[in-house]
Amino acid sequence: MFVEINNSDLSVVEIDKEIKVRRNRDGKFTPELAMWVLSKTNHFANIKFVIKNIKQRPQEEWGEYKDFVLSCVDGREQSEKAIEDLLELVKHGGYEEEFNKVNEKNKVYDKEICKSVDVCSVEELKDAIAKGMFVNRADLTTPKYHEVYLRNLDLSKVYKMTCRGEAEWFLSGSILPIHLSLDVKKANLDECDFKNVSSLSCCNSFSGEIEVNMNKAKNLSSDLDLTGIDDLSLSACDLSGFEELKFKEYARVNLSRAYNFPKIVDGTEFDLDISLYGSDLSGVEKLYLNKNAKLAEAKNLPKTMSFMYMDNVLLDGCDLSGVEEISLVTCKNVSMNGCKNLPKSMDLSSCLNASFYEADFSGVENFVVCKEELGLNSARNLPKVLDLRNCNKISFSETKLSGVEDIWFKQGAEVCFWGARELPKKIDLSMCESVLLQSCDMTGVEIIRFRDEKQMNCFMYKSLNFGGEIKYKPFDNLSYKFKEGAVRAMQKIYDIGD
Repeated sequence: MFVEINNSDLSVVEIDKEIKVRRNRDGKFTPELAMWVLSKTNHFANIKFVIKNIKQRPQEEWGEYKDFVLSCVDGREQSEKAIEDLLELVKHGGYEEEFNKVNEKNKVYDKEICKSVDVCSVEELKDAIAKGMFVNRADLTTPKYHEVYLRNLDLSKVYKMTCRGEAEWFLSGSILPIHLSLDVKKANLDECDFKNVSSLSCCNSFSGEIEVNMNKAKNLSSDLDLTGIDDLSLSACDLSGFEELKFKEYARVNLSRAYNFPKIVDGTEFDLDISLYGSDLSGVEKLYLNKNAKLAEAKNLPKTMSFMYMDNVLLDGCDLSGVEEISLVTCKNVSMNGCKNLPKSMDLSSCLNASFYEADFSGVENFVVCKEELGLNSARNLPKVLDLRNCNKISFSETKLSGVEDIWFKQGAEVCFWGARELPKKIDLSMCESVLLQSCDMTGVEIIRFRDEKQMNCFMYKSLNFGGEIKYKPFDNLSYKFKEGAVRAMQKIYDIGD
């Protein structure tokens, strides 16, 4: 009856999954399949699963599994619970005497030891692992603020491990157990292998929140329940094992540099705060975020992105090629510093603040600015006409304005051109409250218009290479408001027409 294990690299969970696949092909759990399991492992969890499948068959078929039952104890050790279950099959089949003879043989098979124990301390757990024992339950509790180190361990022979205590637990680099329960303040599972994990439960009954880091973790899948974690980091993780991502309500989730996302990433259902810094969003068809959209240096963004009603939208360093539409209406703060391939149309009319430091505006045809503060510092290839009459404060520091033919400012606007170059031929600053032209290269500016001489002396301070004409034009507030009102009225008419 002796069955040797053939150096299988299948995990406990993978073996159980294979059993389900093979069983489902014809709807029957066969004796051949039971013997196949013995050729792969002697893990008590798999043995328990096989016995469970046998018991689901009609009792008149139990006798067909005699070879499996005898092989379980021929040169092998089994847990007490497994022996109890096997004896039930033996008694029903009527070969109890033969079973006892085989079971009483010397246990010469030392490739795997299946002596199942329960442990109650970290020291006992490490000792059992060192001896090659299987651990049925590891119930570990630590004193307050005590750090626990279980790094780089093979915990695949642990059936269920529970960690409790207001401590920081370090399991980084370990192969995790089949069932892992964390009732802790903080757990570090960086670079852990989840291939054996069948269930994961997390909570913190001590302070109310739990932080779990799973950065660079391997073999993650939808089998994991992440809805108990308040602060979760999955940085640089392969998410291909997830059919969908579900997190705790109001959780903070770090998915920076993650890749192989599901088709839909929805952070709005539970008001999640998700970070996607540097993530590869290839394959994502729909992206829904809430509160803060943190997408700096993200790659392969979806065609359509909606950031309505958000506090902050961060797209710094993104290449937006392939993005056809970005809805930024009603956002508060937008940061698109260093962005390339901006979409043709961007409406920031309801946003408060926006920054486009070193952004490339090539291809932008319709640009409606924000309300409070707009940063175009060192931006490139700006549109020919910049209508800035919606914005209170604008900065063009170190900006090269070649190609810009006309700029319209809001009454009372604050404008900074510090270090700007290649300004338009004609500039009207008569409506501005303050303008900084310090260190500007005014070469090519033919006419610059101020409200009066006092304003000119203040604004032209330390400007360079100006050889054009200075004109004065007292600002006509009534005329300006009339023109502004007419423009808005026409916009409403067009909106209604659409």
